Amino acid sequence: MNPKNKRWTSGLLICALALAGCATVAEGPSGSEARIAEPKEGQALVYVFRSHAEPLAWGASVFVNDRKVATLRQRTFTSVYVTPGPQTVKAKWPMLSGQLDGVLTFDAVERQTYYVELVGTTRLKDLSLESPRHWVMTFAVGSGLVGWRAEAAKPQIDRCCRYQKAEFSH
Repeated sequence: MNPKNKRWTSGLLICALALAGCATVAEGPSGSEARIAEPKEGQALVYVFRSHAEPLAWGASVFVNDRKVATLRQRTFTSVYVTPGPQTVKAKWPMLSGQLDGVLTFDAVERQTYYVELVGTTRLKDLSLESPRHWVMTFAVGSGLVGWRAEAAKPQIDRCCRYQKAEFSH
């Protein structure tokens, strides 16, 4: 490999690793300091949190029933009131993140609270030299939304996350 290609390949790898390691943390109150809301009459409450989801450098936009709620970065959470009935929570990653979107559906019951975690992984699966001038990097990526029980979710949010106000609430 000539020196110019080595520098370019090394620079690309360094940039990819740097982006994977960056994270922005919200400045709101921690989970333990934020006032925990109660579901209102005629509504249900949905918490969405991101304790750790890769890639770290990118925020994922969270939608509830096709309305954007927030862009969650590492160690943040938000909440939104919803009308009881079928719910669709989606996490959409920026295209440049290389990450796949996640979807979770459930039926919300009046005066119930639901906890949803955004999860994701990005791993270098393989780095191989295909020819003297051709490196191939293969990544394994995956993302999803996982429902949690309240007794497990509340302590997790308290330990990890800062509150981020939702962009809308019913």
